Amino acid sequence: MLYCIYAISSYLGMVDNRGLFSFNFVTDGFQPQLYYYGETGIWTSGNAQLKQALVELSYSQFNSKIPEVSWGKYCASTKEQLLAAYKLIDAEVSRQKIVHRSMSLDMNEMYRSCVNELQTVKKKYPYISISKVRNGEWPSCTVKLLLRYITFENLEIIAPTHKRLRIMTNKPSIIGDRYVTSEELLDSPRPVISLRFKNRQIHLVHVSGYLKVLEQFGLDKHYQIAPSLGDESISYLFKMLEATEREINVIISPSLQLIEIPLRESRNFQRKTF
Repeated sequence: MLYCIYAISSYLGMVDNRGLFSFNFVTDGFQPQLYYYGETGIWTSGNAQLKQALVELSYSQFNSKIPEVSWGKYCASTKEQLLAAYKLIDAEVSRQKIVHRSMSLDMNEMYRSCVNELQTVKKKYPYISISKVRNGEWPSCTVKLLLRYITFENLEIIAPTHKRLRIMTNKPSIIGDRYVTSEELLDSPRPVISLRFKNRQIHLVHVSGYLKVLEQFGLDKHYQIAPSLGDESISYLFKMLEATEREINVIISPSLQLIEIPLRESRNFQRKTF
């Protein structure tokens, strides 16, 4: 049996006249997903120890139907060997985040202004609704910035009918009283990977750097997200990557535009499609 970690690099577009790439690492264990933003499409290690650890792993490069995406996986024969490599990759990702700090979405000035405003008004407004943000209740914030805040700080998402208790943390809870759009949620409208199962499309996408899965349900423009915002569970992602590796029902998808995603149910959403 092999124990593996997927490595995916994706071109997201231009930011401040620089090409923005996202690098993601997903294991089949319980370690959290790793990611960072960079300026080059090639992920290279910055230290000899990591290079040696990667050489000792087997590597498989996979075909991508999208030119902007490159991906493959490193595999070890034991859990211990993979965990040792994961720890070294984690350290390198942390280093790259410092090197490319200016490209990180959570360092963006508009994002910081939004977070500061919501933390300032938190005592009066411990519950922040999607609808109020969309209507301009807090001038520094947009729904897109709020969704980043949810993702980066693991904020709780509750339904409009949820019983509201006093919050004992310094972070607000978010009321998912409106659908959000793909333009508000996604880093890029281009999916990393797209599959089709039983007339439903399933897409691997970037949300504030993290890889998430959008699964179609009901009407053509309605999707569910898994893992939910702020949830670092990776088993669903790994299964999708395994299915794509076997080229099961892989399709080329157009840009994801004008689709709608509910947040109120996202905390409990976990399908077993694969």
